[in-house]
Amino acid sequence: MAEKIAIAKAGSASVVVSAKNNERLALAFTTQPGKIGREVYDRTVAELKQALPEGCTLESEFQEDSGTIVVKVKGPRLERDKMEALVEKMAAILKKVGQEGAAISK
Repeated sequence: MAEKIAIAKAGSASVVVSAKNNERLALAFTTQPGKIGREVYDRTVAELKQALPEGCTLESEFQEDSGTIVVKVKGPRLERDKMEALVEKMAAILKKVGQEGAAISK
């Protein structure tokens, strides 16, 4: 069973941390489908990769038809305070990129 460590909300995004196997963090959120959603996805992934602690990797996918972005972070187990800080940083990135995406679509 996974241990829930932290949760943060950023608009339609939920960042949920669990410590099951080697998967440490997973999040999913929805943006617009198509080209605008792809731009939001590309920016989100680029910023999230920069925020990762050393030794962590990011796996992501964009579901073009629904605009759903799924991101998984894997790596060594982080101390609780470092994990919570990462979750908050990721939520801030999602909120910022989401606002930029909304501005693009207008």
